[in-house]
Amino acid sequence: SEYKFGFCICYDIRFPELMRKLTYNGMEVLIVSAAWPESRIDHWKKLLVARAIENQVFVIAVNAVGTQGGTKLGGNSLFISIYSSKWSGFTLALTIFINSII
Repeated sequence: SEYKFGFCICYDIRFPELMRKLTYNGMEVLIVSAAWPESRIDHWKKLLVARAIENQVFVIAVNAVGTQGGTKLGGNSLFISIYSSKWSGFTLALTIFINSII
């Protein structure tokens, strides 16, 4: 089966209206590319779960690690299912996701 993907960056996940518009246009999987700071990593996780639940979509979120402009980035890349179960360990999660659509 085929899935329709939507893409956004870290800043965008704070705005549920954008994700809703993507869902209305058929998005089933949201992919998020981010450079989210470690100091606010709890917000990262909660916002991603909220977007998955609100829109009933899978979320694949990749966050950078290391330091950027003196800010330590938080990692914590995640796969979140439409059932709000989340798995850390992006490789394992991506494998589960790919196996489920093949």
